[in-house]
Amino acid sequence: MPPSPAEARARETARQALHACWVQRPEHIDLDVLAWREGLVITTGGLDGADGRLVAGGDAGTRAGAGRARGFIRVREGVRSIGRQRFIMGHELGHFHLHKRQTYMDTARELSTYRADDLETEANLFAAELLMPDFLFEPRIRGQTPSHAMLQAVAGEFGTSHLATVIQYLTYTTEPCALVYSRGGVVRWSRTSGDWEWSLLEGPVDANSGAGVFHTTGAVPPCSPAAIPSATWIAAHELRASDGVSLWEDTLVWSEQQVTLSLLWARE
Repeated sequence: MPPSPAEARARETARQALHACWVQRPEHIDLDVLAWREGLVITTGGLDGADGRLVAGGDAGTRAGAGRARGFIRVREGVRSIGRQRFIMGHELGHFHLHKRQTYMDTARELSTYRADDLETEANLFAAELLMPDFLFEPRIRGQTPSHAMLQAVAGEFGTSHLATVIQYLTYTTEPCALVYSRGGVVRWSRTSGDWEWSLLEGPVDANSGAGVFHTTGAVPPCSPAAIPSATWIAAHELRASDGVSLWEDTLVWSEQQVTLSLLWARE
């Protein structure tokens, strides 16, 4: 499925920002420099009830790295993961580049939202492309078997959050893959790669899935990745179309948030 116009715009805007700084390697992606070019200063500390904040004046778009700052991006002091910090910065830069409103407060929920026609989703997609641009990311994942372990290694190379890395993987892989984000035992949203052919179930997660094991018992799935029945995640009316296809699930658990990330892929 081709990207929506909003997603295409978010990604292209991020790539333009990188090209302006002659980025050629992951370590060249300096968010302080990218913010400075827009008259923004990135700071860390404070913030109650949010992980990131953008405050930009009316002339913030005027590039003037020296002199008085025209806007600020702030990251909550308690965010210790470097990948998470960088994603928050990229998300706020996304709001700055894409959206007219000049003040944003973003919590963990906004930073993990990937729904259609949503400003927070657009900012998240901008951040993903800014930190993992197609021309650097796609060669790194080409031919790799899907797994959270592989994607955690990629996230370490790019200095990115795990969720953003999985979303970027779904965008550029040629494997038939999907990600299901569940919280509190209920599917909240899902995304698929371009080669994924089936509709995913919504509502409560199946108790037989890896995600269901955690949400039902509180235990981390003992075997992951694992082959599972197609009916665990694929709508019943499409099962005939999935004959001869083996479905695999690799579930990552975030216990504190009661969240599971179910990475699914199909094999002939």
